[in-house]
Amino acid sequence: KKLKGANDIKKELFLNGPVVSTSFKLDADFLKKIQNNTQFAVLASLVGKNHPLMIEGWGKTSRGQVWIVAPFQHNEKRTFIPMNFAKIDNCCLAPKSNFEDMTWEKGPYFDHPSGKSEAWTTIGSAKFSAATAELEMLGNCFNCGIFEAINKKKKFTLRNSLKKAHSRACVLKDIEWKGDKSKWEIFVEFI
Repeated sequence: KKLKGANDIKKELFLNGPVVSTSFKLDADFLKKIQNNTQFAVLASLVGKNHPLMIEGWGKTSRGQVWIVAPFQHNEKRTFIPMNFAKIDNCCLAPKSNFEDMTWEKGPYFDHPSGKSEAWTTIGSAKFSAATAELEMLGNCFNCGIFEAINKKKKFTLRNSLKKAHSRACVLKDIEWKGDKSKWEIFVEFI
C-alpha cells in the first residue's frame, strides 16, 4: 500500500516494520555529504533521479525530526535524513507482506519480547529490562563473558521476539541489577 506523509509512515513503521521510500530525490550535494561523513552507500548513478531507500525508524535531533534510513545493500551503515527532505516521505510503500519475521541485521541475535518498548525507534542508545534467564540468553551471544563483551564492544543484534523486523545492531554498554524490580536493566548503544 502507498503511504503519504510522516504520520502514515510512522504508523506503518510502528505496526509492521520498515517501509520503502520511492520518492527520495538524490542530489549531488547530499551524495557528497553522506560519502564524506557516514560512508552511507547510495548509487551515484541515480543523482537527479529517485533513489529507493528503506526507512527503518525515526527520531529527533537538534535540527528536528529525521528518518533513520538504510540502503538496500544490507550493510550496517545508516544515516538520518530530515523529514520532508528531498521528497523522501512523498511516497512510501508498505509491502503486502509485513516482513515481521524477517531480520534485517546480521547475528548473533538476542530476542527480547519488547513489543511495547520504544527502543526500536530511538537514535543512539536504549535501555530495557530483562529477567536473569534473559540475561543468560544475552550472554550466549558472545564467545566471552558479559563484562568482556562490554569492554570489547562486541556486536550483537537486539531483536523484538514478537516482530523480528524490529531488529537493531548494537553493542552492550552496561548492565545493572534493579533489586526492587527483580530485573536487570540492560543498556545498549545502536551502531
